[in-house]
Amino acid sequence: MRKETWAMSVRRIRIADDEPDFQDTLRARVSQFEHGQDDAVSTASEVLERIHPQARS
Repeated sequence: MRKETWAMSVRRIRIADDEPDFQDTLRARVSQFEHGQDDAVSTASEVLERIHPQARS
């Protein structure tokens, strides 16, 4: 059996909607989950910015 790593113990959640109010609502809901795992929540825009910083809208 493999040794557990940080990446294996984190649930990654990607929000594709660009509406800030919707993003805030989803982040608030996810923060209420109690399932024994950490959640890494990010938006599609944040990921795009990390991958292609020159592609700012």
